[in-house]
Amino acid sequence: MSARFEPIVGRYMHLELSGRPHRIYVEEAGEGTPLLCLHTAGADGRQYRGLMNDISVTRNHRVIAFDMPWHGKSSPPQGWHDEEYQLTSAQYTAMILSVIDALELDKPIIAAINGDAIGLAATHALLCDITVMAEDARIGDTHVSRVGLVAGDGGTVIWPLLIGINKAKEYLIRGTLLKGKEAERIGLVNHVAPRAEVLAKAR
Repeated sequence: MSARFEPIVGRYMHLELSGRPHRIYVEEAGEGTPLLCLHTAGADGRQYRGLMNDISVTRNHRVIAFDMPWHGKSSPPQGWHDEEYQLTSAQYTAMILSVIDALELDKPIIAAINGDAIGLAATHALLCDITVMAEDARIGDTHVSRVGLVAGDGGTVIWPLLIGINKAKEYLIRGTLLKGKEAERIGLVNHVAPRAEVLAKAR
């Protein structure tokens, strides 16, 4: 039996984040419009291996995923054992922008939301340039309503920017999960489509 290799390429990128040198693990596959995939809390870029092996996606998109510091194959910064791990909204946003700059992703980043995006997953999607959401998918942030903590992953920054501070406060405090059509109506996402058409519309 002959071996078959997947089209995914992984390598380390040396990048300065928050004034400190970091060693960030990056994987990518495909060519075309960049699709930067941001992993959920406590996970890493492996959750996008299926997407990177989907020829219907990679024939038109350069799919990229990186492991955040302290996650997956990315090393924590030097001296990590003498400090407590923390990630503020500002640090998170700056990190994503630094990676985008380092990878020279000068094209718009489009989020295709074809399933529930809750908490950090919602923040990942909303930080993209354009969002396309399935009609029956849900989006929201339940940090306050279910955990009793204010989200530190960027949700408290991006929600007010998109829909205004008053609506953002209510949805974040209540932990409201919005369906696609309602999210589009209030301006949280750009477009809504039937689930089977989300990826096609995102292209």
